[in-house]
Amino acid sequence: MIESAILAIGSGKFSRMLFDSLNKHLQIQQLIIYQCRTEDVQSLAIESSAHDEVGDEIQRYIRHCHAHDSDRGPYRPSKSWDIRVSSIDSTFADGAANRTRLYDDYGLAGKLSVIKRMSDQVLALSLYRSREAGPFTAKDRAKLEVYQGYLAAAIHRHYCWELHQDMPLIERIKNLFLVLSASKRLSEREALVCAYVLLGYSNEAIALNLDLSFHSIVTYRRRAYAKLGVTSQSELFSIALNGCGLDLRATLGSSPSCLAGHC
Repeated sequence: MIESAILAIGSGKFSRMLFDSLNKHLQIQQLIIYQCRTEDVQSLAIESSAHDEVGDEIQRYIRHCHAHDSDRGPYRPSKSWDIRVSSIDSTFADGAANRTRLYDDYGLAGKLSVIKRMSDQVLALSLYRSREAGPFTAKDRAKLEVYQGYLAAAIHRHYCWELHQDMPLIERIKNLFLVLSASKRLSEREALVCAYVLLGYSNEAIALNLDLSFHSIVTYRRRAYAKLGVTSQSELFSIALNGCGLDLRATLGSSPSCLAGHC
């Protein structure tokens, strides 16, 4: 569902790719990504189906009202990090003047959020739906919960790096493994070795590219395979191909030379 956004991590296309992917499956009108600290709230990205006043009002709410909202509890940093999905419909907005204005005056039917809480900050992805599309359903929430870990990892990785240029293919594939293996805790080096293996590089070639010993590459590869529960390059490819519905062949190209790392 979010494969195009994962491959856009580190590029200026990330938030738009994420919006397009989620809009296709959840019929959203607005997407907002923002960062919350103890008293500070900062919007990182806003995307919509068309430029309108709704996005401006949501940003105004985030800048001036969100920090004082009595229901901001889930958006405060936590000693132990966690990821959750939160939902609000238009009836919940009746309890606060700022939310009432946001939902009633601008015709929003509800909000779904993925919230990643950490010790020093909170990263939140909020999706808004218009009244024409109707409120989010339990099925919509369940669909988002399936991908909450991938979404949180992708957003964290993109905005913590604050990159503004397209990455080389090898870096994008490395990010893919880091996101898809969020619960497996692959290290940066293990994910990078997996990316090279996926592209067809031998252990010797990987060692030359990374300026590491052959023994080190074998060790990183063995550790990564153990964490991912695979024993071969084909099984590694299967994880990347099926992990989040990724059309990896279209991304890498179908020729053997491309899969061997020569594209």
